[in-house]
Amino acid sequence: MVKSKQHHPEPPKVSSRQRILVAACEIFSRKSYASVGLREIAARAGVDVAYVHRSFGSKLGLFTEAFRSAICADIAVLVECDDLAETMAEILLSRREAFPGELGTGLSILLHSVGDPDATEALRSVATTEFLEPLRKRIDSGGRDSIVLSGALLAGLGITFQVLDFDTLDVADREAFKRKVVSVLRGIAAGEVL
Repeated sequence: MVKSKQHHPEPPKVSSRQRILVAACEIFSRKSYASVGLREIAARAGVDVAYVHRSFGSKLGLFTEAFRSAICADIAVLVECDDLAETMAEILLSRREAFPGELGTGLSILLHSVGDPDATEALRSVATTEFLEPLRKRIDSGGRDSIVLSGALLAGLGITFQVLDFDTLDVADREAFKRKVVSVLRGIAAGEVL
């Protein structure tokens, strides 16, 4: 008896451009903008460095797109969620395995290159268009100051938890701490904190 071959769909192929972005996110999340070379990213992605240039124009162009791609998935979650304050707190305060998004990668990219004069404008531009502006549409009662304050709070908490590791911080009751963060974010959104 001859066994028939079962047809298994092939996994979708990842484009060279996507492999470059993934490699760039990985490397920029561990090293500063200044210390990363396009050859390193090209080698990690398995492409020629000339292809990286053709695809992104420059290291700055690639850095900008890598940072954008790293934060877009989580930003989409924030823009579409029912309870913005609750979701923001959950993303920031959950263990990474409980919420396996890319926020950690975007934050790492930001942390490693925030002081670099060449990278700062790209970080500012992407943060404004991909983070602040979409959230402005969600939090309109407090005005632009509310968006900036919410963003600063989220960035500060994110940096604190990434650098100091939330699991090692002396927080007696994680849920009570989360409720405080939610309360502050709701107060900012309502214009009560400013």
